[in-house]
Amino acid sequence: MSVNNQGIEYHLREYRGLLQTDPGATLARMIGDARGRILDVGCGIGQMLFWLARRSRPDLLVGVDFDRNALDFGRRMSLSGSEPSPALHFAAADAARLPFLDWTFDLVICRVVLMSVPVQPVLRELARLVAPGGRLYLHLTGPGYYVEDFLRGKWSGSLFALLNGIFLHVLGRQLRMAYRWNNFQTPGRVVKTLRLEGLMPIEIDRSRRRLGLPVSYKFLARRSV
Repeated sequence: MSVNNQGIEYHLREYRGLLQTDPGATLARMIGDARGRILDVGCGIGQMLFWLARRSRPDLLVGVDFDRNALDFGRRMSLSGSEPSPALHFAAADAARLPFLDWTFDLVICRVVLMSVPVQPVLRELARLVAPGGRLYLHLTGPGYYVEDFLRGKWSGSLFALLNGIFLHVLGRQLRMAYRWNNFQTPGRVVKTLRLEGLMPIEIDRSRRRLGLPVSYKFLARRSV
């Protein structure tokens, strides 16, 4: 399929990376042999769902994103027959208002979304969908990510995100600037929010650092049976 969209090109590059290198032992170990009903919030073209379909045999795969062009591209990929896509569905939706019933999914995935949304309501919404015994897998953006941006010359945006992350960590609240919620997240604040929703952390993997600050985390939590 021809591509002339930078966002879709980004998703395709990530998918090629997943297929060529595997996303690393950490992710594979944390998600494991993912089966049952799986939801990816911020799915792009569904690259993570296609990768999971190659690894295991989920009963249902659902991808949600606000980018309708990416979703349409993912649908075409799934219908082309070039990718394994058992029971794969896409939907356009707001991460803070997902159109699913409580406790619907055995695995909920959310990557590279929390950095640009109101974190607390989105975390509560994600937790709401995790079935008893199910898991929630998150990529958290650390302060080191915005330190890197600052060093690249993106001063105003990175300073706003760093300040917002501090507000979020200390007060559980965020600032908004011109409809932007950019922030970093800390495992301590995420754990506190998820525990109130009945989920307990299982594993937190700290990625590379910049000037001693974590750039990102991989985070896994579970709802008790």
